[in-house]
Amino acid sequence: MKKLILLFFVITLCNCVGEDIYDDFVEQRIIVSNPISDLKVGDTYQFGFSYFNNVGKKEDVNVNWMSSNTSVITIDNQGLATAVAEGTTKITVSLTQDENIKYELSVNSGSETVMMEDPTEIVGVIKSTSSYQLEGDFTLADAGHGLELRLASNFKATTALPGLYVYLSNNPTSISNAYEIGAVTVFSGANTMSIDASIGIMDYTYLLYFCKPYNVKVGHGKISN
Repeated sequence: MKKLILLFFVITLCNCVGEDIYDDFVEQRIIVSNPISDLKVGDTYQFGFSYFNNVGKKEDVNVNWMSSNTSVITIDNQGLATAVAEGTTKITVSLTQDENIKYELSVNSGSETVMMEDPTEIVGVIKSTSSYQLEGDFTLADAGHGLELRLASNFKATTALPGLYVYLSNNPTSISNAYEIGAVTVFSGANTMSIDASIGIMDYTYLLYFCKPYNVKVGHGKISN
């Protein structure tokens, strides 16, 4: 009897995996976490940044800040910018150890300071990466009290797995350092799942579906931004 149960677990695990071969490596990225489009002449502004390493985990690193036109806006190496004259410049933040990993944004210096707001909705498409059914459109939306994962009417997910869970992650192949939204309880049609208010709409780049008991990926959706 024990051998039959073990065989069942092995078969289920193989079915979860399908034919995909997973690699935990992702491209490193750095972003300005509080971008602005305009900075008032005479004002200062403290830029912040976030860096995600090659497994998608946020990490503290040393960076360099630069303004392409210091006669318009200057910036020190702590990210403090000062608008000195009207015009436009490019602000760049790059890794100290690898200047090719960088983020750039154009900033105008003029009569007011204008923040760049995060989007209130981001959409994507869920696709199976296994032998199990998983498909549908989704929206990640700011609901005012936190985010919501809104699955569309064309959503369909298998009921054959021992535990199907959904996550937000910066790594398309791993739920290490991911945010667990919860277990899938509605397997067909439109439904909504709540996300903690501490999670920002731009914090993650992938929606992942995993067979949780085996820690095996079933499918994913790229979060467009």
